[in-house]
Amino acid sequence: MIWGECMTKQEIEQYRLKTKSMFYHGYDSYLRHAYPYDELKPLSCSGQDTWGSYSLTLIDALDTLLVLGNTSEFQRITNLLELTLDFDMDINVSVFETNIRVVGGLLSAHLLAPRAGITVEEGWPCQGPLLRLAVDAAERLLPAFDTPTGMPYGTVNLRYGIPPSETPITCTAGCGTFIVEFGTISALTGDQRFMDTAMKALEGLWKSRSKLGLVGNHIDVVSGKWTAQDAGIGAGVDSYFEYLLKGGILFSSPRLVDMFKEFYDKVQQYLKISDWYVWVHMDKGQITMPIFQSLDAYWPGLQPFSKRAAVWVRFATLEALGIVWRDSKNMVDKSNATVRDALKVILTEEDIPGAKIPRETVEQCSVVQLKRWLLCRGAKTTGNKKALITRVQDYIKHGLDVKYLRDPDGGLHLLRKKAQLGVLEEEEPQLNQFFPKEGYKPDFKDLPKIAFGTVWQFMIEGVESKKQLSTAKPLVKGFNFFKSGHVLYIGHLHQNGKHYVKSQVLPSMKKDKVYSCFLLMSSIGCVLKAHCKCPAGIDGRCNHVASTLFALEQSFKETKRKNSDAAESCTSKPCKWNVPGKRKGPVTPISEMSFVKHDYAKEKKAKRPKLASCPAQNGTCVSEKKVWPSERLQNFHKSLKEYQMKSGRAVGWTHILPQKVNNLEEPLISPIKCHPISADELRVRFEKVKRNINFDEEKIKKVEEQTRGQSNSNLWHHHRQPRITATNCYRIAVQRETTSPTKIIQDVLGYKKPFQSKYMQEGLEMEDRIIAAYKLLKQGEGVTDISVEKCGFFISKHHGLLGASPDGLVCDPSAEDTSTWSPGFSLSRKPLRTVISLSEVEPGNKSLTKHKTPLGVMPNSDFMVVLDLYDEKQTLWGDIGAASRTLQKYHSVWRHFGFIPEFYQIASGEPYSGRAGYPLRPELIESAMYLYRATKDPYFLEVGRDMLESIESSARTPCGYATIKDVKTHEQEDRMESFFLAETTKYLYLLFDEHNFIHQSNGSVDQQIRPTQSPSCNPGSAGYLFNTEAHPIDIGAIHCCSPSRLTYIPDELFRTRDMIAENSQELNYEINEDLNNEDVQKTFTGAYTCKERPFHKRFSVLGAFFEGSDEAP
Repeated sequence: MIWGECMTKQEIEQYRLKTKSMFYHGYDSYLRHAYPYDELKPLSCSGQDTWGSYSLTLIDALDTLLVLGNTSEFQRITNLLELTLDFDMDINVSVFETNIRVVGGLLSAHLLAPRAGITVEEGWPCQGPLLRLAVDAAERLLPAFDTPTGMPYGTVNLRYGIPPSETPITCTAGCGTFIVEFGTISALTGDQRFMDTAMKALEGLWKSRSKLGLVGNHIDVVSGKWTAQDAGIGAGVDSYFEYLLKGGILFSSPRLVDMFKEFYDKVQQYLKISDWYVWVHMDKGQITMPIFQSLDAYWPGLQPFSKRAAVWVRFATLEALGIVWRDSKNMVDKSNATVRDALKVILTEEDIPGAKIPRETVEQCSVVQLKRWLLCRGAKTTGNKKALITRVQDYIKHGLDVKYLRDPDGGLHLLRKKAQLGVLEEEEPQLNQFFPKEGYKPDFKDLPKIAFGTVWQFMIEGVESKKQLSTAKPLVKGFNFFKSGHVLYIGHLHQNGKHYVKSQVLPSMKKDKVYSCFLLMSSIGCVLKAHCKCPAGIDGRCNHVASTLFALEQSFKETKRKNSDAAESCTSKPCKWNVPGKRKGPVTPISEMSFVKHDYAKEKKAKRPKLASCPAQNGTCVSEKKVWPSERLQNFHKSLKEYQMKSGRAVGWTHILPQKVNNLEEPLISPIKCHPISADELRVRFEKVKRNINFDEEKIKKVEEQTRGQSNSNLWHHHRQPRITATNCYRIAVQRETTSPTKIIQDVLGYKKPFQSKYMQEGLEMEDRIIAAYKLLKQGEGVTDISVEKCGFFISKHHGLLGASPDGLVCDPSAEDTSTWSPGFSLSRKPLRTVISLSEVEPGNKSLTKHKTPLGVMPNSDFMVVLDLYDEKQTLWGDIGAASRTLQKYHSVWRHFGFIPEFYQIASGEPYSGRAGYPLRPELIESAMYLYRATKDPYFLEVGRDMLESIESSARTPCGYATIKDVKTHEQEDRMESFFLAETTKYLYLLFDEHNFIHQSNGSVDQQIRPTQSPSCNPGSAGYLFNTEAHPIDIGAIHCCSPSRLTYIPDELFRTRDMIAENSQELNYEINEDLNNEDVQKTFTGAYTCKERPFHKRFSVLGAFFEGSDEAP
């Protein structure tokens, strides 16, 4: 495994302070030399307007000040922007950049204002000066969306709208990166136009995707036709995918989640090549640009984003990945498998004769054509024409025709394609640069043991896809090469704890050319890397490498034999004469031998107890008849025999074993336990379950009345089994990536009996006594007319999968319609359950006190897991292992050049001509920060350290930090992008600051932020979601305004507020002006009444208690 070296707390603190110093050097330089221009020119110590002339860097860096803890400067800049910022200008601006930088920065600062100690307006967060500025800026962007497709133009004039000469061509990201900012404005202001506009643009892109499910790079927003058909994850597309996922999380929209999920699967299918992501044609799936862009580095951070819990990561082994070189100069991870796959997949059906079906249908092809087609996939070519047709159709149906496409002509077409791409090099310097050229000697004393298992492990087990290679041929031909004397020379070099082997092998006896093979081995004899200069040896698994390994194996055997022969003397060797053995007993004559097979069953029959004999009747003994334990069973046996006589069929006991069947009003609705279960069958059963779990209000009320016996009621168990309740929600929420769908369905549908703890059992047994003790407690407080009513099973009106069983409904007139909870906890994320311990209800105790026990719940963002519980996928996404491997690839490029070029050629390992710069982008450190939060692997801290040191050493100037013009020469360019202070430094700081408030999304209500207006308003409790410019949006705060304000997707909001009754009255918070008093109160009027008095009721769903809500879910 590849793990990072652990850093001490002192080292992490040191890098945190260095990052802070880096930010202030750039920030102070901007204020000193560039303000009020948009961006800083660090070489000339001046400023320039780039995106609009509204002090862009100041807006972009505003929330970073608060992340670093500088509240006073945050307050000063906020006041400055309120006084000076004005968008009524005759200037053309980028719609995309203005949205993510200006609108996003203002919204983030607005939601973070109370944390900085700013006195906010009455009605915050639904009102405020920064919010009004953000709405003003967004209003001026809306004219750009006035197109037939709903997708916006790329440029807009802040005063007059669309410029007359504006082109209709816009990149994909420029069309689909608005849902976070516009949706937040709609949620806070109630203006539905913004949410509708952003969703219409997303739907327009969704409808324009190709037959392969991919989107291109640029599109005509008027006609809806693609003008650039390159599909990738980098520049021009990146934030579109990001906003589908983040928009789905922020607004709990299954629609956006489904869009992202489908795109994610297509990206993995068509764009991913051995942990790299390339560009392909959106209609054909052919690779158009085998390059890596610096903007691609955001993808590894997006993959585990939906998994808000920490998951440990296991990296691929060294044998599979090659070696990640960590020296200061030679650090490009050009693993052979990577280059082989990258170049191999470039081959398409057009590049290989016979690889494409020449007829309209498969049935019209001849046998020769079918065999050639299968040969190009490495498939079997035996059988008649019907078998060949079936095999070809199966390959096409399952997508194997593209996945297993190979060159069947010995690498001829591969070489031709490499020559066309300009990557055909005689020496392959990027692959061999770490192999020493000199110092090899034919001395194998220090070489570790090499056995056939070593050869098998490298040649067979180390191959990622067995069908990409004819794995048997290198072994067989390699052994023949070795036996035929093709291996001319083998040299060994032991250096820096590693073993290097160089050999010279003849390709055949007819050719004079000699191929050189290089091997790198570990100290325990594992082959880490190999390379041969033959056309098929680019992956290190060719005949010549195999023959070298067999020669080393034979050399080791001979050395071992010589050593063993020299160590033995003539007397110490064991006797090898053919000495006849002595007889051990008398010989039995053949005539006396028994050739009858022994009947072992007689012994068993003899041991069986005989039935008791009965009195003789008429001179014969009649055995006793079998006595049945009951008359009912005897009649059943009699009817069974009669049925067998009439039907002529033997009925086994396993077919008719009696089973207990509950007399219910409805049939059982949960699927039958089945292992394994197919995806199609699963969908059919789920639809059946879905139809039977969504009840109307009348049915829900009837179920609640009929199940008031709860665990003593059969109907309670019947309705509870197919639903998610507090008992199984946590187990469902923490399912790992490796958990099978069957296991999840078992947990949901109650196949496995839930674990009943000691306290759960005691709670059931002592429920009546606890209720009585609670009444005594209230009577001791002077409340005489309190009552506790029994209740049944509540089902959610909007989500039939959810259910809950409250302990009881409390009618408590003394509560005065209020309930309190302790500070530091949220009703929706980290609730407290008020109970009375059993020790306090025992006789003899004079006082009863309340105890609070925390209950674990699912994070709000993970509620979406329920939406896909019945999918054939094991989880939504969260492939952290693949994300980590991809980030390692990108990090290796960084360590080779010191930075990541804008475009990097995967095959040649060089920056793309004209795109070799690095504008201080944040994507790599963004992914490292997210993966470190998910895994706590110190390797990602090393990524941050490398970036910090490279920027400090090569990009720092006296007036800030300069863009790197060329990563090979580290030449500087006179520009510092605003995102350097908004994103790069922020992600670096968050990586090294474990206790930053951005990370504290554990469900606690932020006591520095006041809850207002809505019962679902818990600012700071649900964590923060970054827009694509790293401006944090408070997830809990955007739901503080009236729920009626956000009306676009009310049915899709999978949150706790869906469980509040539609006719319930709004909960109003009473805020204590004394900040030191941490008690928070809320008042309500319940929908139910008892004796014309309001009462307080409490129930639990998904592990959370909802106090005072007006509808049982």
